[in-house]
Amino acid sequence: MKSLHRFRFFLRSRNALLAVVLAGASLSPAPRIEAASIYSYSLDTTALSGTSGSLVFDLIDGDGAIDNTVTVSALATNGTFSDPSGFILTDLLLLNTVFRDLTLGTFLGFTLEFTENFDPLGAFPDSLAVSLLNAARTTSLVTTTDPFGLNALLAVEPGVTAIESYAGTLTATQPPTMSVPDSGSSLALLAVAIVGLIAFFRRRNVSVA
Repeated sequence: MKSLHRFRFFLRSRNALLAVVLAGASLSPAPRIEAASIYSYSLDTTALSGTSGSLVFDLIDGDGAIDNTVTVSALATNGTFSDPSGFILTDLLLLNTVFRDLTLGTFLGFTLEFTENFDPLGAFPDSLAVSLLNAARTTSLVTTTDPFGLNALLAVEPGVTAIESYAGTLTATQPPTMSVPDSGSSLALLAVAIVGLIAFFRRRNVSVA
């Protein structure tokens, strides 16, 4: 009988603990969904006029969720793009890359629109970087203030950090609208669940020896 009583006590205790765990998981704030941001970018390339290169856009999926897109449009130069059409990047893979080969003139520009989503359950935020590389795409044609030493023209972690320009001019057409989910009510409900669990154990103040 003592063994049966101990087993029943274990089952009820396990179920109560499971209820609290599930409450915490279900009441956790949902991933932040931010409004799309739009920026115009321009770079003086006079010193590189006549040089062949490649404009490279890299979108890295850090949080493991397919939740961000990057739209590139209005590619412009008084040199020549091999393909001046715009495109859309989505974080379907770990690394998502699109490049546009060109012969540089005295300026380079484009418009960048990207969503600002971040799933906090992921290990890292997504990241977007734009670089101007040589025709072989092995080294950068410009030296920038990129703190990681990769000479990116600009970079951003959507929904986490503000976009930064390491060379050229970046103008916000539509800056991000940040919104943080309200977790106050979720925490309150979780606290109620924990208090209920404590009361359960007090009521079950029995010997299991």
